This record gives sequence, structure tokens and C-alpha cells, in this order.
Amino acid sequence: MIQFGFYMSRPASYPLRIPDITRDYLEEQAKENNRSLQGELLTRIQVTMDIERLYKNQMGSLDELVTRLSKLLTAEKKLDKNFEDITKLKEQLEEKNELIQKLISTSHSGLEDKKKNITRISSQLENVLNEFHQLFPSEQNK
Repeated sequence: MIQFGFYMSRPASYPLRIPDITRDYLEEQAKENNRSLQGELLTRIQVTMDIERLYKNQMGSLDELVTRLSKLLTAEKKLDKNFEDITKLKEQLEEKNELIQKLISTSHSGLEDKKKNITRISSQLENVLNEFHQLFPSEQNK
């Protein structure tokens, strides 16, 4: 309280009309912060004044600060969304890479099996041809 001579002045009362939703919110915050509604309002006003003073020294008006904060929050939301999208794309890419590796592995082992079969069949054909030549010798081999 401010002291003038022998008298102490009391702060002037100020009837404040605020929407019910705002009052309810402020009362909840006051309760969480262990303050009265008046204490909560005064604390918030003081914080706003401190922010405005600091910001004015650096940049400009409080309205500018609110506009910048709004833009920053919007940008942060977009950044978070982009990060989520990138994370999902990375997961999809990893899944596709795993599938590709499985396909390569499967086709490689499949090729090895085919190569073995071709070698086996070639050997069998060679044996059959040799037997055929033995059974039916050609004029050149006589």
C-alpha cells in the first residue's frame, strides 16, 4: 500500500465484468496456483507488464509479440506435423527395404537352385547323349 503522510491509501476497487468462461478458467488457475481470484488476476497483469517491458526494450509493442508468438506456435505445429510425416515415411521406407532384401535373398537362393538344376539336367543330358551314341554309333564314330 502507498503511504501518504499519516494515511495509507487503499487500492481503489474496480468492478470487472468478464465472461463466465474466462472467470471459470481464471478461478481454476487461481486454485491450482493457491491464490485468490484477485491474486491470480494481479499476478497475470504483473507478468504481462513485465513481458511487455522486456519486449519493448528489445522489439516493439505487446501486440507485435502476440502476433509473433501466434506465428511461432503455428510454425511449431506445422513442424511437429512434418516431423510426424517424416517419421512415418522413414518407417515405410524401412519396411520396403526389408521387403526388397527378402526378395533379393529369395531370388538369389532361387537362382542358385535353378543353376544347380540346370547343371544337374545338363549332366543328365550329357549322360543320355553318351548312352545314345553308344547305342547308335554314327558313321563318323565307326
